[in-house]
This record gives sequence, C-alpha cells and structure tokens, in this order.
Amino acid sequence: MVATERPADHVLRFGKHHGKSLGEVPTGYLEWLSTAPAAKPRLRALAKHVLENGDEPDDGPDPDPRAADVVLPNLIWHWLQAMRRRFADDPLSLAVVEDGFGELKKLCSELTGRRWPTDAEVGIVTG
Repeated sequence: MVATERPADHVLRFGKHHGKSLGEVPTGYLEWLSTAPAAKPRLRALAKHVLENGDEPDDGPDPDPRAADVVLPNLIWHWLQAMRRRFADDPLSLAVVEDGFGELKKLCSELTGRRWPTDAEVGIVTG
C-alpha cells in the first residue's frame, strides 16, 4: 500500500472479494477480515481501520435526484396507508399519524422542489 493511499482503497488479492477494495466489500466481511487468523496482520489492521474510521463500503452511487420526485412521495403514501390501517381504531394515534403525514409532505416538497398535490388534485374525496 502506498503511504498516501486510504486504507479503504486497499485491493484484496484473494477470496470471494478478489479485486475489490476494502471500501467496496460488505461490513460483515470487514469484521471477519479484521480478526481472521489466516489474514496477514497488516491486512487485519487495515480492515479494522476501515471499520473504526467510517470508511465503510460504499452503498453504490447516489440515486438520480429526479427519482426522488417519484420514489419519495410513493414511499410516504404507502407509509400513510399502512399507518392508517394499523391505527384505524385509535383516534388519538391516527391524529398523530395524520400530523406526521403533514410534516412528511412538507419535507418531501422541500427535498424534491415539487409541491405535494392536494387530495382533490389526485382524485381523493374527503369528508
């Protein structure tokens, strides 16, 4: 390893993650590697460093921000439906759910830059 290389950039030369850097392998594998008697002491130390210093494996590229415009409202809507079913017989809890939904709608609009449609705009009849 070059002195300026990050421990997470160290490439494995064996095993099922051969060719991957420590920053690309699952956390469970790093945990195993950091204590594996068969691993060289230096490799165990690198794996331990990655675990302790937050250089955990990358979860992949960030999603396309435009996807949030669709995925986030859909997630919030499904959450609301599940909570309404769960607390249908508990008016106090249901009121908290509805209040939480209002906050989630505001956050969703702030994060996506798109206004949350009204119930009437999406064909929901209330009353």
